[in-house]
Amino acid sequence: MEFRILGPLEVVAGGTSLALGGPKAQAVLGTLLLTPNAVVATSALVESVWDQDPPARAVPTLHAYVSRLRGAMAKVDDGGPPRIENVPGGYRVRVRPGELDAQTFRDRVRNAEDAGDVDRSRELLRSALGLWRGAALMNVPGSAIRDQAGPLDEARLLAHEKLAALELERGRHAMLVPQLRGLNSAHPTREHLAELLMLALYRCGSQADALDVYRCTRQVLVDDLGLEPGPGLRRLHQRILGNDPALRPHTGRHRQLPRDVRDFTGRGSEIRRLSHLVLGEDGPSGTPITVVDGVGGSGKTALAVHVGHRLAEEFADGQMFLDLQAHSPGLEPLTPFDALGILLGSAGVDRAAMPDTLAARAARWRTETGDRHLLLVLDDVADTAQIRPLLPGGPRCSVLITSRDPLADLEGAQQVTVGPLPPQDASALFSRILGGDGPGRDTADIPRACGYLPVAIRVTAARLRRRPARIDVGA
Repeated sequence: MEFRILGPLEVVAGGTSLALGGPKAQAVLGTLLLTPNAVVATSALVESVWDQDPPARAVPTLHAYVSRLRGAMAKVDDGGPPRIENVPGGYRVRVRPGELDAQTFRDRVRNAEDAGDVDRSRELLRSALGLWRGAALMNVPGSAIRDQAGPLDEARLLAHEKLAALELERGRHAMLVPQLRGLNSAHPTREHLAELLMLALYRCGSQADALDVYRCTRQVLVDDLGLEPGPGLRRLHQRILGNDPALRPHTGRHRQLPRDVRDFTGRGSEIRRLSHLVLGEDGPSGTPITVVDGVGGSGKTALAVHVGHRLAEEFADGQMFLDLQAHSPGLEPLTPFDALGILLGSAGVDRAAMPDTLAARAARWRTETGDRHLLLVLDDVADTAQIRPLLPGGPRCSVLITSRDPLADLEGAQQVTVGPLPPQDASALFSRILGGDGPGRDTADIPRACGYLPVAIRVTAARLRRRPARIDVGA
């Protein structure tokens, strides 16, 4: 059974949404789900359902709503006691791990904060935000419900801000602007959102637009709250006015590769093969194009990044990295037009000079990269059509692609397929992540249970290290 409160209230079983009754019955369940597995006082439920105007028989009516909700869920539940329990002083809803979207959201955000890796943090935050379908409990009426759901909506905004900061760190300012404009419009007094939007606009070459965001934000703060902008927003405004070079995107030697993980393990033959291919030592003449393909979780991105760092000094103009988002939860794959906009922006092309057709952008990109000695890593590619316009024309560039598809129709490409790790390497990776502080029990079967896939091993080992009691090593 799935309980969904990150948007309209829903209870789903077997792919079917249950009939939960009218708005007041839904207010009962929504209030209980905001604090799952905890007792909610009868008085608090009455206030949630009727705000400040409960009827004379509010408590008996509340009991009737609970009874109907129990009946609806009992028809599809797998036995056991009722999901809504009557306890001294109130009621409690029983929710199992993984059943409530709000709990999953919080877990992913917390894991993102603990990940210690920018790309993993970014992946977890995007996955967490992908659970949202609108404002929390948006179809449940009542001011009391809105007040109680407020912290969840605030957590969603904070996650958006954290993700935007990571994307800016990765040089994805052009892609961020539309999303940040929407968030800024919906929350015009939120100064951190204004700062992120101003920085993204400035890095796209739109100083005037960035300054206009400050002017509008200040006006709203003064008119609605009687406050001047805080020191952070004022300081950024002054830096943009002064064209602070530290705010500009790096346009010299590119260093866009994500961080190489210190515990990278195995893949010796693949690393040697990729190194030869990326440097053009094997394969046809012209721009070297190499595709790393494999199933999800096989560690394609980690391998490409690892090889990119090993070869960093071989490329005088550095490395560029672009996530094409083919399998990013909650996001559409980047179109070639938008991807070229990001690449051209990273290469220093001012937004005002950005071509407005795909063909023109592709031609400009080939011009920009024609004389560069550059490694271009295109990550999580959907198909050949998505990246063909992105391929540079210069012979001194090299392209390294990761995709679940072999991209067999990509002309001139060499392929390296990765699968599960050998058992010995999988166990070594698991032990490295677990470290000396891990639990002192036999965990030898866990890499096998993870299918020897590096991503599954990494996630499981990290969880075991933090919360060993929650891992069933016999699974």
